[in-house]
Amino acid sequence: MTRTKYRAAMRLLIALSIFAILLLIYPVRSGITRPVIVLTVATILSLLLIVAWKRRLFRIGLVCALLASMTIVFLPGRVHDPNALRNAYIHSLLNYRNTRYVWGGENHFGIDCSGLIRAGMMDACFSEACRSANPALLRESLWLWWNDVAARDMPTGYDGRFVRIASIPSIREIDAATFQPGDVAVTADGSHVIAYAGQGDWIEADPTILRVIVLHPGNNSMWLGMPVTLLRWHALQASRLTP
Repeated sequence: MTRTKYRAAMRLLIALSIFAILLLIYPVRSGITRPVIVLTVATILSLLLIVAWKRRLFRIGLVCALLASMTIVFLPGRVHDPNALRNAYIHSLLNYRNTRYVWGGENHFGIDCSGLIRAGMMDACFSEACRSANPALLRESLWLWWNDVAARDMPTGYDGRFVRIASIPSIREIDAATFQPGDVAVTADGSHVIAYAGQGDWIEADPTILRVIVLHPGNNSMWLGMPVTLLRWHALQASRLTP
């Protein structure tokens, strides 16, 4: 590679890296955003190989890292611990407290009600995958990142990820002992979704307060008084994720 081509490649690499960072921190995801992120990252890795091709150790290290990453993703999955995943899920949800509400958002720079439910489980699966070295949980985290779902569509199952428990007149009218931490309640009109954090607390990305808040027992939030469909994550009650 000539010096001129090398400089051009480096400028493009820097520009793409900045673009990738902006894409990753931008909270709103759409049908086109995720493929663009994947394509941008793939292009960056390709440019790294081209730029550093003559540097043997760097080239070998990068190729080995890519092969190791792909191998980990495709290794057979193992039985996961639903209780450990549930604890990780609640911890992940609570980590989003005070995050600003952004319609369509799904990260710490902005999040909406369904984005909170998905992001919490995505983060939990990733952390548990790393802790227990379980590729099945890593694949689940990637699947959740790639596949969006609106609150109104959650009761249909989200490709088998949710189990429908019951339709109830309101959360206030049901004994808190009925709920399990991690349960999800979708309003009957499909406009909002909240998650049970345990000990009578519910967590939500509130579109009126415009941030993620915890609803404690006795809170007068309208969401606790509306008819809801109660759902449970399949991964929190099953002993195994599909390999």
